[in-house]
Amino acid sequence: MVLSHGHFDHFGGLPEFLNRVSEGISLVLHPDAFLRRRLNIPVIGRPVERPALDEKALKKAGAVLHKAREAFTLASDLVLATGEVERVTDFERDFPWAEAKIDGHWAVDPFDDDQGVAVKVRDKGLVVIGGCSHAGIINTVKQTQKAARTDAVHAVLGGFHHTGPVFEPIIEEMKKIGPEGASRRAYGRILVCTEQGQDLARIDIHAAADYPFRGGSPCPPERSGALLVARGGACVRGGFCALESGIPV
Repeated sequence: MVLSHGHFDHFGGLPEFLNRVSEGISLVLHPDAFLRRRLNIPVIGRPVERPALDEKALKKAGAVLHKAREAFTLASDLVLATGEVERVTDFERDFPWAEAKIDGHWAVDPFDDDQGVAVKVRDKGLVVIGGCSHAGIINTVKQTQKAARTDAVHAVLGGFHHTGPVFEPIIEEMKKIGPEGASRRAYGRILVCTEQGQDLARIDIHAAADYPFRGGSPCPPERSGALLVARGGACVRGGFCALESGIPV
């Protein structure tokens, strides 16, 4: 399991979920996911602190925590968590009124804990899934390309977080990443869910075509599983190898 970042709307149900399943689930997250956070919007007139992730509660619920700033692989190296995303674009800026308590002082939240995940598909490239993309979806894709050592991108899906005029340069940059980063046969695509959650996107991927990030053999069909991501009404499904236990995920 990978936590995108330390916002309560992303982790709020996590302790209860962990309490309902068997113990020993690995949870990959950035160390800053545990930071205290607040909104300091001038029109409100006072800071409003938001619920923070409770490390003790996660451990009590049976989670095995893997705090990682760097890229991290899981599921027999078939799934890549990006780790801390380097900011390389000049047009992806996040909410200036979001603050975090860092080294004992409240400061503008850098969202260093924001991360995404990816799988690598033979003859197609990377399928990149943004968690919330406070770091910027273009930055997230570029970080994934760097960690996976490939420029080929088959699909990118969100959370993209940014909206309105800010999104225009993101669309243009994504056009460059998609078609140019993938083969002609595997044309890159952008999958965006509407705010009303009415869009449904699906990618079918043959399980035997999925490659690990750290060498090894492609996933054999008899160990195939399914990756199902649901957020904001969008549903994306693709085959990938089961965990070493052989149980489909």
